[in-house]
Amino acid sequence: MAFISLSSLPISPSTFCVLPSSDPPYKLLENHPSLNLLSQCNNIQSLKQVHTHIIKTGLHNTQFALSKLVEFCAVSPSGDISYAISILEAIEEPNQFIWNTIIRGLSLSSDPAVAILFYVRMISSGVEPNSYTFPVLLKSCAKMADTHEGKQLHGQVLKLGLDSDAFVNSSLINMYEQNCELDIARLI
Repeated sequence: MAFISLSSLPISPSTFCVLPSSDPPYKLLENHPSLNLLSQCNNIQSLKQVHTHIIKTGLHNTQFALSKLVEFCAVSPSGDISYAISILEAIEEPNQFIWNTIIRGLSLSSDPAVAILFYVRMISSGVEPNSYTFPVLLKSCAKMADTHEGKQLHGQVLKLGLDSDAFVNSSLINMYEQNCELDIARLI
């Protein structure tokens, strides 16, 4: 079991002051030592240790730090999607980036259908999808060979006016092509 030695970091005690619960500008946190520790994690134990450190330093009160933690847990080879979900569920009001990151992590998992379920939870919580949400969901539909869900997502893309986004369109075409709906793919 490899643990990261926090005492070996060249940082001063003032670096670890507790931040207010409002999110400071992300530039202040971008190179924070606690967040930089994430790149050193190579297993869930070291990840949990860094998460504990983030809580102790008060960074758990910032959407930016939570976004970084969720991103690492959800999409990193050393991460853990179930741990990312537990973090999501502990956040009072997850932002769009956190939801999209969870959905992306789930789409990469062995059961991409769960990504669709979390999309529904995202919508139900009042967070609107964007041009980063749909390519991931459409890729999940392509993996599942689920044109029905894909068509519903296509309708939502049109409703939200995201049909002019190149990545969304490319994902729509890919989803229809992989599900042998070539006539629809050509119309996009």
